[in-house]
Amino acid sequence: MPRNVVLDEEAVEALEQGGGLKADTLKTREQHYKHLEEYIEEAEPSTTIEDLLQSEEGRRKLEDLIGLFFFTLRVSARDDGSEKLPKKGYALKIRSNLKCAIMEKFRVDITDASLFPNSARKWRSFISELV
Repeated sequence: MPRNVVLDEEAVEALEQGGGLKADTLKTREQHYKHLEEYIEEAEPSTTIEDLLQSEEGRRKLEDLIGLFFFTLRVSARDDGSEKLPKKGYALKIRSNLKCAIMEKFRVDITDASLFPNSARKWRSFISELV
């Protein structure tokens, strides 16, 4: 039969401080989010993600911008330096980082079909182009 034991303060503090994300993960997440912010600023000057999330029309525009962000995304190939579409795994990583960053900052899930009804279709279309 399992039982519980009494923890000393050091053990409780270690438990509360543990877990979480690695610094590299947070840095990469922030870089991907900044990249999206810069893309949106270039496409729609004086517009922020926060502004776009405030209304249904704004969310529709954000959905379109995120779709275009991925469709126009290119990476430098390591072998010859040419620009290519990202590999599927890397694209999934970027999307996950963007989703988590936006959830953390604004409490909105960019993959929620009730808020972004065309997001899944656009994502599938993009992913179908990748290796």
